[in-house]
Amino acid sequence: MVVMLAYRLVQELGRRWADLNLTIGEGIQQLATLCTTEVMSEGKVLCSTVPLPRPELAEIIARSGISLPVVIKRHGAKVATKKKLQARRLTRS
Repeated sequence: MVVMLAYRLVQELGRRWADLNLTIGEGIQQLATLCTTEVMSEGKVLCSTVPLPRPELAEIIARSGISLPVVIKRHGAKVATKKKLQARRLTRS
């Protein structure tokens, strides 16, 4: 199911980006350059703002049929990354 969904996404992006003169991979690499700016007060992150993308990236986003939020609120959830999972996994007997 995941592979079919990915295939459909590639087809749809190919259709929407057909006249942009870029491959799906190039478009996704450009989308990966999006970033946020953290707004802090008293050492705590309150929210993240999404700056306006450069014109060529804004065109990719517009053709994708999505809109970016201006602010992303923080809910205090911590996401652990770059931790080795093996240390936390149970071994099977």
